[in-house]
Amino acid sequence: MYFREDQVSRLRRTFLRDCAIGNRIAFAISAACTALLVCGVRAEAQGQQALIRISCGGAAAGKFAADTLASDEHIYAVTEPIVRSAADAAPESVYQHERYGTNIAYSFAASAPPAGKSYTVRLHFAELYDDGAGKRIQNVIINGKTMLPNLDVFAEAGGKDKALIKEFEGIVPGPDKTIEIEFAAVPGHDDAYAAINGIEVLGNGFVPTAASVRIKHYPFQDPSLPTAARVEDLVSHLTLREKVGQMRYTAPGITRLGIPSYNWWNEALHGVARAGVATVFPQAIGLAGTWDTALHFQVATAISDEARAKYNDAIAHDNHAIYYGLDFWSPNINIFRDPRWGRGQETYGEDPYLTGRFGVAFIQGMQGSDPKYLKVVATAKHFAVHSGPEALRHVFDAQPSAYDLNDTYLPAFEAAVKEGHVRSVMGSYNSVDGVPACASPFLLQQTLRDKWGFDGYVVSDCGAISDIAYNHHYAKDAAEASADAVKAGCDLACDDAYGALMDAVNRKLISELELDRAVKRLFTARFQLGMFDPPAMVHYASIPLSVNDSPTHRALAGKVARESLVLLKNEHEVLPLSKSVRSVAVIGPNGNDSGVLLGNYNGDTSHGVTILEGIQNKLGASATVSYAQGCDIKGGSKDGFAAALALAQKSDVVVAVLGLNQSAEGEEGSGGGDRTDLNLPGVQEDLLEALAATGKPIVLVLLNGSALAINWADVHIPAILEAWYPGEEGGAAIADTLFGDFNPSGRLPLTFYRSANDLPAFTDYAMKSRTYRYFGGNPLYPFGYGLSYTKFKYTHLSIPATVQAGRSVSVQATVTNIGLRAGDEVVQLYLRPAPSTPLREVYPGQPMPRLCLAGFQRVQLAVGQSKTVKFSISPQQWLLVNKQGARSLQPGSWQVYVGGMQPSPLLASQAGFLSQRISVGSIKKGS
Repeated sequence: MYFREDQVSRLRRTFLRDCAIGNRIAFAISAACTALLVCGVRAEAQGQQALIRISCGGAAAGKFAADTLASDEHIYAVTEPIVRSAADAAPESVYQHERYGTNIAYSFAASAPPAGKSYTVRLHFAELYDDGAGKRIQNVIINGKTMLPNLDVFAEAGGKDKALIKEFEGIVPGPDKTIEIEFAAVPGHDDAYAAINGIEVLGNGFVPTAASVRIKHYPFQDPSLPTAARVEDLVSHLTLREKVGQMRYTAPGITRLGIPSYNWWNEALHGVARAGVATVFPQAIGLAGTWDTALHFQVATAISDEARAKYNDAIAHDNHAIYYGLDFWSPNINIFRDPRWGRGQETYGEDPYLTGRFGVAFIQGMQGSDPKYLKVVATAKHFAVHSGPEALRHVFDAQPSAYDLNDTYLPAFEAAVKEGHVRSVMGSYNSVDGVPACASPFLLQQTLRDKWGFDGYVVSDCGAISDIAYNHHYAKDAAEASADAVKAGCDLACDDAYGALMDAVNRKLISELELDRAVKRLFTARFQLGMFDPPAMVHYASIPLSVNDSPTHRALAGKVARESLVLLKNEHEVLPLSKSVRSVAVIGPNGNDSGVLLGNYNGDTSHGVTILEGIQNKLGASATVSYAQGCDIKGGSKDGFAAALALAQKSDVVVAVLGLNQSAEGEEGSGGGDRTDLNLPGVQEDLLEALAATGKPIVLVLLNGSALAINWADVHIPAILEAWYPGEEGGAAIADTLFGDFNPSGRLPLTFYRSANDLPAFTDYAMKSRTYRYFGGNPLYPFGYGLSYTKFKYTHLSIPATVQAGRSVSVQATVTNIGLRAGDEVVQLYLRPAPSTPLREVYPGQPMPRLCLAGFQRVQLAVGQSKTVKFSISPQQWLLVNKQGARSLQPGSWQVYVGGMQPSPLLASQAGFLSQRISVGSIKKGS
């Protein structure tokens, strides 16, 4: 509820005075103790007549029914004398409080059938606030008929603080036996509020026994109407100020229309974040490491169940605070183009296809499958061409070629819109080709809406609208920046800049109709979430809080953590470790840290299982499991080395738990930021080398959100397990894998390079020499890589020799578990333009991708079991981006690969992939 600035101190004084004499009912509505004074009502007998009197001053017999719920009305009070005529018998106190709002409505019911009975309505006005004519205009409507059109109290009363009385007679209408009086503001004036000081209703031969503020019924309140019609109606009732308020993430309530306040900001990257305890799944990069979109859908479904449950509980307790709404700013489907980016951990890796598949699965799991209502709104971010450097994100201008833009940076967003039907997209901080992303008609209108058919709303990244003016210097001030953003298609601001839209409209930088477009998109989302319908109609509204942090979801978090683990090295089959081991030394800064399990954008876990705890729980009393930190994540202190080495010397096996945390990589301002190199921090490298020098068997477990250049470890450490930031059950999952109760099956969703020197400059957004698709060097561990405790063999590849343009291609192969353990295999399908040497060019100077991931499936295989895996390559997957950024077919030969990892001569002895060439035909005329 908002009061005019010069009103607050007066209200405080009036509140204290009136509470002291005890003649009014008052409710505190802010921490500043500003008060809303509720008008009183009293009935009197006057001979054969009865009078009901409503006054914002004078003695009060009680408060109106539903008074604090039905309207956006406020009370304005003064202590100055009111100038009245000699004929005015109302006490001065009637005029010293005005009840004001955009729409004020009263309903009077008779206590006996009033057939044919007459009544008199006497209205008391005094302009207490405005000091000139034409500033506040209102219509007075009685029983649906406008009795006082365009009433200007100041003008008619003859000035400020002067009384005005209007009196009308009528017959009680219809069978409902009510008299309805409405005061409605006429829009377009400086002070768009109606106001009334006192009402008297005199019944001739009947008693008007009750008075109440009623909620006016509007078409938007009718759930049977189409959503578009309801939205259109609702927005038609809003003032300019109210529209602007709804375009900020902290949208205020509009109580006269029954619209509660709403905070749009929520996070759910890998679990409901920042809203207390919730199930914490592995960080997004770890989720991608599962290569299991069906499981990812289950994760998103669990997250959205917990999100709805928290919202339902919050609404039940009238909690409209930040992080308790239903719009979640996830998933992050930016391409992890450079492993130095601190926020790459939030993504699904470096490949557009893999990212698109995971993004679609997440969106569908979050938004639900109800044909009418959304469970929650998912938000694909950050649109577009956004992946560091973090320190430059508010000023950086990414200038990708049309080829890279459409080949790498946009496909996942296109999939999110066309397949995932995502309802929200977040614009990024950076500029793209000289235009801030949140003010880019090319991105937000031409691409997102015109080309892809997106019909949801766009929200800015937090502070990005202010960046348009004050960091990118694209606009002169906040008003111009806000106008540019809204015109381009950014509907909601995650900062305060859109407060300047009032100024922008007054300066004619933007029209109110253009604001209407944005507000309608925002309310469409809220209607689709069922916020304005009875809870009984929205089955998601019945999800109980008991689903949150439930045993079922915790078990799911454990399953996902196990599937996310990637076995990078297992020389001489050191793993799995024997459970009969007598002593285990867990050494390293990540070994007993529950915080590192959670990554960023996370909720609070009720109990995170560290790696130390996981191993202790696994072995129980049968072995001694001890811990030494050894060193910090970074820094130069080696004070803990001696204790760590002593512990290693007396143990049978060492589990070194090293890597990164949020102090070493993360978002701008989080403490970590981007990395300058890819190496394991130097103090940890030294600790690892010292541990290896003890001669004890060592298993290296890495916790991190990006690629690490562990070149020394790859040569000298026999077993290496990549664990990412594995979530609340990470320690248990790692222990299951180390001791053979789970067979590792994750795959790398990004390339592990040997050095940052193998990469172009971090600020270079060209994809040349980046990711497995364009990197021509020798990676440490390639995209798609991951080992198992068992072995798989591929046979019977079936693919046609040719395919006509516009036709899908069926591919199938048989995979057999030929090892000694049951396990999961991630079957991968790649396409490569043939011949492979030299690479064909899409256009002069732009080589085709080395490889393109075109499909993947995770299959479970018992020992000796075989399964036939089937893929379908769509016609679109043969299309290549041309110089103009459009996709077209370039006829020729392609090589199709099916196997357990990326095809490479360096991996031929391990991978066992199958390959066959196919000729892709030209498009026939008329097709």
